[in-house]
Amino acid sequence: MNTEEKNTCYAEKTALGLSKGADGKLYLGKKRFSGYGVNSFSAVTHYIDANSSATYEQQFVLLKKYDIPFVRVNFGGYWPEYYQRFDKDPNAMLEKMHHVVDCAEKYQIGLVCSLLWYDGAISFHVGEKRSAMGDPDSKTTEYTKNYVATIVNEFKDSPAVWAWELGNEYNLDADL
Repeated sequence: MNTEEKNTCYAEKTALGLSKGADGKLYLGKKRFSGYGVNSFSAVTHYIDANSSATYEQQFVLLKKYDIPFVRVNFGGYWPEYYQRFDKDPNAMLEKMHHVVDCAEKYQIGLVCSLLWYDGAISFHVGEKRSAMGDPDSKTTEYTKNYVATIVNEFKDSPAVWAWELGNEYNLDADL
């Protein structure tokens, strides 16, 4: 099978991402899926900060070498400064994200994209308290909806994007 055929098979297999079937089992595209992946906070963030593809490409090469099918990546900033940079030049940020997604497609690595890694960053960015995330009429919620829609609409058709997640361990800050 040549590279083009492999990539076509990959696109067909992963085009629908991960989903729960009527039988309650996990599917990747139309095939039952069972697998393990890794977490990489840095794949996108270091590229955005350092402007070097070496970090994520090296990670994808290793994942492919060891048959690890997917990686969870931060598709947003950790601190409010990321969102300031995104607002200033969203096309530049999206272009960098495209480089990561294209590379994942090249190595046939699935991505689980975490969109809002740190729950306080957006509320700080728009000048509200963290609790504003729970207010449907807040600037925080409005910004969040717009950011998520922008990113999802930009990458929803990539066979490399297997799943979206809104945040990282938000329950750790909960007063249980």
